[in-house]
Amino acid sequence: METIELTVEKRNDSGKKSSSALRREGKIPCIIYGLGKSQKLALNAYAFRKALSGPGGTNVILKLDLGDGKSLHNAMLKELQYHPINDTLIHADLLEIDMTKPIRVKLPLEFKGDAVGVKLKGGELRVHMRKMDVECLPSAIPSAIVVDVSTLDLNKTWHVSEVAVPEGITKKDAPAAAVISCSTIKEVKEEVAPVAAVEGAEGAAPAAEGAAPAAAGGKAPAAAGGKAPAAAGGKAPAAGGKAPAAGKDAGKK
Repeated sequence: METIELTVEKRNDSGKKSSSALRREGKIPCIIYGLGKSQKLALNAYAFRKALSGPGGTNVILKLDLGDGKSLHNAMLKELQYHPINDTLIHADLLEIDMTKPIRVKLPLEFKGDAVGVKLKGGELRVHMRKMDVECLPSAIPSAIVVDVSTLDLNKTWHVSEVAVPEGITKKDAPAAAVISCSTIKEVKEEVAPVAAVEGAEGAAPAAEGAAPAAAGGKAPAAAGGKAPAAAGGKAPAAGGKAPAAGKDAGKK
């Protein structure tokens, strides 16, 4: 594991105005945790960016001289904050670590080799996981976990449980989580079913078979002459009157 020594400055002021002043001086405000209480610091921006650009990337052990008369403090990066517009580094959170105790980190996965499913059978690789969550001693943290995919066959998927890691490293991701797969290249076409045209006005319900269409305004049309037709062989019953008797006496008084 790469270790880099950095000189830091303690700071008492905080807030946007103080932080902006530090950045104009070429420094990055930061906070270190794990000292019993958090402590505000300032780092040289150039030296800090250089420390994070090595082979270990952000997984680097920083040895900090806090000016407290003690030996150097071991720390690792916890979080970086960037400007939302120009993407410049504006703040960092550090975590003091104990070199004798395991810590959890996310390590990048580095795939190497030509998969047999691609080289000989025309398949295509699909990466499902780019970083793996692991636990180990700070001194045992590698820059990356190398995965040799040479034996990955067509229509096969490798999971976390199948990825070999160096001794002393414990995988913390779910064993069944997919890491990389090799599948057949297929051109997928979506078939869209044609939509049948609807006769008549949009949204209109079809009339019942044999029914006459309603007149404008929603009323049923009147019979010829403007009156409703009378019952067969007689007159229409008056409102409130009795219904005509059925049988041979129908129509008699």
